Amino acid sequence: MLYSRGMWLVCLLLLWPGLSYAAEFSIDLQLRDTTLKAPRYRPEFSGQGPFSVIDEGIRRQYYYYQPQRAGPQAPLLLLLHGAGRDGRSMMDTWKTTAQKHGLRLLAPDGVRHNWSMRPSAEWPALKKMVEQHSGGGDPLYVFGHSNGARMALRLAAAFPAEFAAVAVHAGTEPGLDVASYSGARPAIALFLGAQDHIFSVPGGRATVQRFEQAGFKTSLYILQNHTHWYYSDAPRINQSIWAFMKRYP
Repeated sequence: MLYSRGMWLVCLLLLWPGLSYAAEFSIDLQLRDTTLKAPRYRPEFSGQGPFSVIDEGIRRQYYYYQPQRAGPQAPLLLLLHGAGRDGRSMMDTWKTTAQKHGLRLLAPDGVRHNWSMRPSAEWPALKKMVEQHSGGGDPLYVFGHSNGARMALRLAAAFPAEFAAVAVHAGTEPGLDVASYSGARPAIALFLGAQDHIFSVPGGRATVQRFEQAGFKTSLYILQNHTHWYYSDAPRINQSIWAFMKRYP
């Protein structure tokens, strides 16, 4: 299905939480930036921090942002940056959405600006960061871009009970081993550019199938006229991502 501008929210609402199969939608968000211009982007917003936690003797740094309209138990969104970036880039791209919807943001730095792809190695430190700002019972959501998307998907597979929903942009894990799990599981959504030259649409389909077969609610959103690039169009992409996530409190 192809949705034009103004219809993307309709497509999201069609994905009712009770669905137990992978849904695929082709949507047109009228994204402006169709080429990868990595050198052009520099984060302008650093959030609050940096703060740090110590895990296994290693100091891990992160940023935190709580807009005025967000209380201490507002939804908390864990943001995982792409390779070569840091938490500031995620704070920068999500600030507008957080202010509009009253979200709290937590954006860690990967070790040497990257993620290890080992959930058991990353989650203890990330969980310590989350616990520093948890109000008790507040839902935890995860978003990842590119390398951070792969890490987010691996966290969802390894620690499904920890998250309300996981949404990623420009990242797939078609070979991921996703074990069946009888307890609470997050809803999973992949947002993937139709012209992404790094992560393919078939790879996205294989990824959601892995999660679907393990009993997760999964969705694949194919973004028309979109590549791997994220930052210039992030506010519009993030609006769609939060429209998906907020249905899973």
